[in-house]
Amino acid sequence: MNPNEESSTDKPKSTAKNWDKIVKEFEEEEEEINESQVVGLFRKIYSQGDEETKKAMIKSFTESGGTVLSTNWQQVSKDKVGVEPPDGCELKKWEK
Repeated sequence: MNPNEESSTDKPKSTAKNWDKIVKEFEEEEEEINESQVVGLFRKIYSQGDEETKKAMIKSFTESGGTVLSTNWQQVSKDKVGVEPPDGCELKKWEK
């Protein structure tokens, strides 16, 4: 090495790590993995279910606006499936 050249270890690092950004990216990636696992589980239940299970899943999900997914056709076939928002959320109806 030439004595007039600076070594790469002598230079200060100009890039600081943004740990908040790294944590956010990690959490988003983890959420995507979890979502894909859940979707995979529902696909497996649907593909391996009998006709009544499939009808119950379609009817419950459609009528509830995506808030309920049931595999029990005996229960779902009796009435319309209502909307059940997740805990900590409330249902708001949109004006037309």
